[in-house]
Amino acid sequence: MNEQMATVFMRFSLYVLFLLFFALSGHAQSAVERTDKILLQGNTAGTQTVRTEADGTTRAEYSYNDRGRGEHILANWKVDQTGVLIEYASKGNDYMKAPVEEHFAIKNGTASWKNRGENGQQTLKAPAFYLPASPPPELAAVLARALLK
Repeated sequence: MNEQMATVFMRFSLYVLFLLFFALSGHAQSAVERTDKILLQGNTAGTQTVRTEADGTTRAEYSYNDRGRGEHILANWKVDQTGVLIEYASKGNDYMKAPVEEHFAIKNGTASWKNRGENGQQTLKAPAFYLPASPPPELAAVLARALLK
């Protein structure tokens, strides 16, 4: 398995683990702030801290170090009553240390987004969930909670 495939597999595995553990537990929904350990091959390699503010904004800081590489993402988002993202913003760096900056919002029935790979907008005719290009693992749990509603 080449290094790029291993990285994709590792990220997918992390998302699945966070999805199962936090989305299906009541702990994630009731916590004001929590810090998760990021494990790579059984060793602590980073953390994810998630905090929900009184106004409903969720803030996450996610970072890990894998032999000098690794993501560091600061993200903020809000969801509507169905758990769907209505605002999302992040900054930081991806696994290879390239800069990451991403924005998404739904206003007046139109979704708009911008990241280093895309810039667009679309009028929504049905419910939709925006999945950021470089999200913290907590976003997988946000999606799972929205699907469970």
